[in-house]
Amino acid sequence: SNALDGTDFELVNSGSLTIDLGSTVYGDVLVANSDDVEVLRVRLNAADDELQVKDLYFDNEGLDSNAIENRVDFKLYNEAGQLIQQKQMTGGSLHFELANQDRITVPKDESTYVTVKVDVRDINRADQTGKRLQLDLDTTMPTSGTSALSGVEAVTAATGSDLATANITENSVTGQVFVAYRTQIMVDHAASQNFSGTPSAESQEVYRFTVTTDAARQAEIGRLNFSVSLSGMDYDGANTFAVYPVEDDGNVDTSVTVATTTIFENSEAAPATSDATEDGDTTANVFVTFVNQKLSAGDSKTYALFVDKTSDAGNIADDDAVSVSVKTDDGYLAPAVRSTQQGTVTGGDCSYKAAGSAVAVTNCVVWSDESSTSHNDDTLDWLNGYLLDIDTAVHINSD
Repeated sequence: SNALDGTDFELVNSGSLTIDLGSTVYGDVLVANSDDVEVLRVRLNAADDELQVKDLYFDNEGLDSNAIENRVDFKLYNEAGQLIQQKQMTGGSLHFELANQDRITVPKDESTYVTVKVDVRDINRADQTGKRLQLDLDTTMPTSGTSALSGVEAVTAATGSDLATANITENSVTGQVFVAYRTQIMVDHAASQNFSGTPSAESQEVYRFTVTTDAARQAEIGRLNFSVSLSGMDYDGANTFAVYPVEDDGNVDTSVTVATTTIFENSEAAPATSDATEDGDTTANVFVTFVNQKLSAGDSKTYALFVDKTSDAGNIADDDAVSVSVKTDDGYLAPAVRSTQQGTVTGGDCSYKAAGSAVAVTNCVVWSDESSTSHNDDTLDWLNGYLLDIDTAVHINSD
């Protein structure tokens, strides 16, 4: 007779649960009165038994503690997109405590995921804007019980017993940063450009950009920063930049002052001065400080950037181009008055030394969501460019 080998089985006391960050939900602006904005996705993996998750614990990961909690309401959805529960954050902590019929079933040796979304409340005061959220699995909870300090409570289907902490593996479950504003602005390269491609001793247009507000509310643009590089031509001495509004018919109104400009010679992190360009330079960093440029909800305004005194630097007559990029801020700053935002150091591409000073100054972007009912330059509703939708790709205009 032939020997027949059976299947090997392993006797285990319980199934096990692994918790991971699901697909990345990228940080973004939470615009007031928006609903069902996804902020975190968590994957649940079961092994050796079907499991039922009955509690999930989250907190706001070290960002303003509980400041966001009165600006958003939280919702938990299952993989099928069904709303399981709505909760509010208290003291920086968020606890989804699920009744028997709402428990999240994780099939044996398979996985599922849950999604946390938020409804954003209205923002109508300066002290309500700029609140940050970064959800994290709170492994200081529960404080007692068989699954203490795991951030989750679950039961096994086979016995109905609570899953022990030893059978729960929590990998890094930390979402990205979101910030709540009353509205937001977007900055893009204008769809229609007007560049002659000819060096000139006179002021000439080299680039157009468009500022747009979200449909939620009005906003004010305070400052933008541009890197302007020339190819086939160069700056001719101490150049002057100017910004003018583009009218609906595509013409530029050079009689209207909408901004002042400050120029740095190059793109180094801390050039010695803020003097204008010198003869032969090909790159300038231009800070555009706007004057009373307010946009209504859902509005767009296009502006034209002009520069004077450029010289031919190429060997071929028809090889001139200008490359422009819009810079933004990688770090968050709390709302402040306009002068503070325009003089606050964040590091990176937009920190420069002012002329005669050893101190680096300014954000790349300064704007206001006008959340203060008495909005002006001295209200605490001025913000930087963190998380704004700004097209930072290089745009090239050529002849």
